[in-house]
Amino acid sequence: MNKAFFVFAVVALATLCVAEDSKVVVLKKDNFDKIVNEADTILVKFFAPWCGHCKHLAPEFIKAAEILDKEGIILAEVDCTEETELADRFEVHGYPTLYIFHKGEKTEYKGPREANGIVKYMRAQAGPAAKPLENAEALEQFIARKDDIKFVAYTKEDSKIGVVFKKIANTLRENYVFGISPATDKYTDKIVAHRNFDKEDKEIVYAGKDDADELRKWIQETSVPLAGVYDENTKDRYGSLPILYVYGKVSAENDPAGLRYILNRLRPIAKEFKGKLHFVAADNHDNNFHEMNFDENKKYQIAIVDGDKLYKSEIDGLKKDEIKAFAQLLLTARLSSTSRVRLFPVLLRLVKSKSLSVRLSTMLLPRLRLILSSLLMPHGAVTARLFFLPGRSLLRSTTLTAARFVSPRSMLPATSFLATLRFVATHLSSGSLLQG
Repeated sequence: MNKAFFVFAVVALATLCVAEDSKVVVLKKDNFDKIVNEADTILVKFFAPWCGHCKHLAPEFIKAAEILDKEGIILAEVDCTEETELADRFEVHGYPTLYIFHKGEKTEYKGPREANGIVKYMRAQAGPAAKPLENAEALEQFIARKDDIKFVAYTKEDSKIGVVFKKIANTLRENYVFGISPATDKYTDKIVAHRNFDKEDKEIVYAGKDDADELRKWIQETSVPLAGVYDENTKDRYGSLPILYVYGKVSAENDPAGLRYILNRLRPIAKEFKGKLHFVAADNHDNNFHEMNFDENKKYQIAIVDGDKLYKSEIDGLKKDEIKAFAQLLLTARLSSTSRVRLFPVLLRLVKSKSLSVRLSTMLLPRLRLILSSLLMPHGAVTARLFFLPGRSLLRSTTLTAARFVSPRSMLPATSFLATLRFVATHLSSGSLLQG
């Protein structure tokens, strides 16, 4: 079918359902899939008539629809108070919620909420997600872009891997740049990540199946360096793994040398925790930074964010052993249960201060390191100390103090001043925990 005629047919169908006195298409259960799945680009607003933010957006949405309608870009809306099935289907929990669909593939709308901004944003969305790279010069220029990562499919657009690649490019176009090139002497029917990460592989070839979910997972994994910068441009790349943050007053703009120093310190540690924990540098404007009441005057401050839990460290500086132990502490606490940990007799001495000292007096195995996994305080925060027991002595009695972390959003119950004390113990010679 002629493409121009097809676009005309979709727009014609949409105009039959427009809201009164506007170009905004009204979507209902009966026409949603037909219109959305056939449209190259459509912005759908899920709203409730009583919502104040929705009322504010409505006139801007109508203005944008008037402009974009002439360009074949559809703006549509769903009244969630009437179309409850559609609201449930797309997990709409707040109003207004906006999604972009490309041939039925959904992506989150992250653009402005005023008419001119909507128009500009949607015009950018209407182009091909995977830029055609028709010759060697276009390919070279694309790879030379300043973006830290570019994905290129070296194949025909209608090949099996090409179709899958373009589908994923549509859904991830907000986070990455994609290109599609004819086969070269080096790559044929291959997808390659071209990366600008320091001291890491510059090219990684996709070796998976022609499967959208598998390709999506690979794209996310390859787009995250061992140690990277966490900001507005990169935050959506990080998946469900916990993230260890080093907060500081350094950035690529105001102190590139300081930023490189942080990343160089983190990279060897991150290599050991690959697939378990992300390591990033972030500036002090991050929301979690303020929620944990960090001191803005300190040069470096470290925390781990694991879902909705925040763990604040009092590690001073960027000592690799302490950062490594802090990371392992979190992973151990995640996995620990009474069947996984060994309990050791301890003599506790509590000190009236923000610090807590623990006196251990017990028979220790040779070259053993202990980690205090959790200590629940009355206010529900989690406080932890990292302990290093050096040497080979079988009997030690020492007061030990190290890093501390707190979880202001912890769901752990505040049961008593000392609710739980768990130790995880491992022979260093086995290499199973905190080796080196």
